[in-house]
Amino acid sequence: MAALMLLAATPGAWAQQGGAGGGNRPVEIVADKLVVDQDRQLATFSGNVDAVQGDMTLRANQLRVFYVEQDEPRDQGKPRRGDGADASASDQSIRRIEAEGDVLLTRPGETAEGDAGVYDPIKRTLVLEGNVVLTRAQNVIRGTRLDSNLETGVSVVTAAGGQRDQRVRALFAPEQKEEGR
Repeated sequence: MAALMLLAATPGAWAQQGGAGGGNRPVEIVADKLVVDQDRQLATFSGNVDAVQGDMTLRANQLRVFYVEQDEPRDQGKPRRGDGADASASDQSIRRIEAEGDVLLTRPGETAEGDAGVYDPIKRTLVLEGNVVLTRAQNVIRGTRLDSNLETGVSVVTAAGGQRDQRVRALFAPEQKEEGR
């Protein structure tokens, strides 16, 4: 299977850098187990999953990567595999990434946490659900769901029922100035 590209990103500055903290950089995914279901075009990583691209890290208990096989025209100049087929006769393109269980997206100075997340690279949307906590420096936003459109840069944090203990909460701390400056 061709290398998987993790193109997930979170709101704000992460989206401004061309996606997942690294754009087209390679992705390393480390997990306790990998199951590939070619018929369903699904790769499932489970157990202590860490996916790293550039300066962004995604951690979760399970990561499902849905991909689409894309046949490429055969090129006479491309190397051939031992079975006579072109080495790059097909490639995969990610159509959806689902993360479950203790989802944590990190980048220097920023984190996004939740119970589950879905990234759609075609629509360039990210949804994070369940106990959502967004942190940048000392600023913290809490809710039950984050909907982020990485194309427009618009993110919406919502909470469950709207009762006093189930509302969106934000804490914005003033920047600390260094002494003597």
